[in-house]
Amino acid sequence: MDAAEARAVLGLAASADADSVRAAFRGLVRRHHPDLAGATGAAATIRVLEAYRALQPDGPADRARLASPPRPRPPAPSRPPSAPAVPVWADGDTIVVARPTMDSWLALLEVAHGLGAVSYVDAGLGLLETIVEFVDFPVCSVLLTFRCPAQGTTEACCAVEALGLGDPPPAAAVAALIVDRLGAWLGVTPAGERQRS
Repeated sequence: MDAAEARAVLGLAASADADSVRAAFRGLVRRHHPDLAGATGAAATIRVLEAYRALQPDGPADRARLASPPRPRPPAPSRPPSAPAVPVWADGDTIVVARPTMDSWLALLEVAHGLGAVSYVDAGLGLLETIVEFVDFPVCSVLLTFRCPAQGTTEACCAVEALGLGDPPPAAAVAALIVDRLGAWLGVTPAGERQRS
């Protein structure tokens, strides 16, 4: 898809800046999301995603991949030497972070942004959705649903749904990928998979 076609899909003028592109993309993804628009929404969402990617400075060549390393990020603020490491691990399709919800929410939002295009955020309902393209899988919606089972600990259940033809990657594999990237972002080594007691 060339830039002119991408702007037409997003309903933008040739002079649209990056903020306008992002706003148009988010609005159209919300409108065409399969949960709201039904089966016809999946094809429209994919077309909108392709248009958005075509207008990115690095274009279609730079895509979040299941096996790829995280995109370069500015270094995280250094933790004081006395601060304890933050335990983070995957429990099947659930991401567990030993941090209060708001801290975990912000860290996971940053990681989700590095995986793909964040398409929906509702802190009040504890929902965070990202549209991601994985290697050998269709474009997928990755939805994180937050809950706080214990004070100071946050759990985010990971659900993965294909937005095109084919099966999505397993939710547990995506949760493990997010935990790895979250550990890198927090500057800690993830604790690996733990079983619930």
